[in-house]
Amino acid sequence: MSKEKVTAQQHLDLLNKVLPEQKGYRPGMSFEAAPPGAKGIGIWGTATTTPYADTDAYRDAERIVYELYEFDPSKE
Repeated sequence: MSKEKVTAQQHLDLLNKVLPEQKGYRPGMSFEAAPPGAKGIGIWGTATTTPYADTDAYRDAERIVYELYEFDPSKE
C-alpha cells in the first residue's frame, strides 16, 4: 500500500489531529515545528505538564500518521 505524500505542514496538522484521541493525552500536549537550529527531526512533541517520555500518546500519534502518510520534500 502506497502512503499518501504530504507537505511538512500537512504532516504536522495530521499529528495534532490524531494526538487528542490517544490514551494518555492531556491538555497542553501538541506537536510543534522545531525551531531553526534545533537538534533532531523537524517536529517536536511538546507539553507543558507531561514530558514526552512519560506518555505513549505522542508515539501512538506518530505511528498512526507514519503508517498512512509520508513527508515529501518535493511538495514544499
